Amino acid sequence: MDWEKRGVIRRKSKVLAVSMILISGVVAWVKIEWLYLKFSLIILLGAVVTFLVSRPEK
Repeated sequence: MDWEKRGVIRRKSKVLAVSMILISGVVAWVKIEWLYLKFSLIILLGAVVTFLVSRPEK
C-alpha cells in the first residue's frame, strides 16, 4: 500500500528484491551461453536495481 499511496518501498523489500535480482543475474550469467544475451540481461537487471534503490524508503 505504501507504493500505491506515496511511491515508497520499504527497506526490507528493497533488500530482498535486490538480493533476488543479483542471484538471478549470477545464475543467468552461468547458464546462458550467448554473450550478447548475458550483457543485455545484466543491463536490464541493473536498470531495475537502480530504479528500486532510487525510490524513497520508509
